[in-house]
Amino acid sequence: MGMLDSAYHTSWFIFFLLNVLFVSLIVTIISLFIFKYSNILLMFVFYFLYGLSLFGYMMIFIAIFKEVKTGTPIFTIIHLILYYIRWTMPDGKTSYFVRTLSCFIPNLAVNNFSLVLWNLEEQKIGLHFSSLTTMMFNF
Repeated sequence: MGMLDSAYHTSWFIFFLLNVLFVSLIVTIISLFIFKYSNILLMFVFYFLYGLSLFGYMMIFIAIFKEVKTGTPIFTIIHLILYYIRWTMPDGKTSYFVRTLSCFIPNLAVNNFSLVLWNLEEQKIGLHFSSLTTMMFNF
């Protein structure tokens, strides 16, 4: 096509960035009805950063394999399996260091954060700038 590699890769990055932005906006709007006590801006940032981390995570896994047809199903299986690692870390018994280290895996970060978010909502506090430093379950 005569396009530079940098232009090609940048266009895909912008496409996925806009895709993550759009999905984050939709999920944030839906979350307004679920998380009534939380700050909308913090919820959007949470969803947006999670989407971007998944994009980067996907790029790492797909780059390992020579063909996309091989990498995509393997990434999907690994992605689903990593959600369940969270259940091997008992609440309140897993150390702060282990929970923080596990957050380098996007799925575990979302699971750990969701646990805290639901507890903040149950207490009618919600996620706000003042509750960002709240420690629950060593997280």
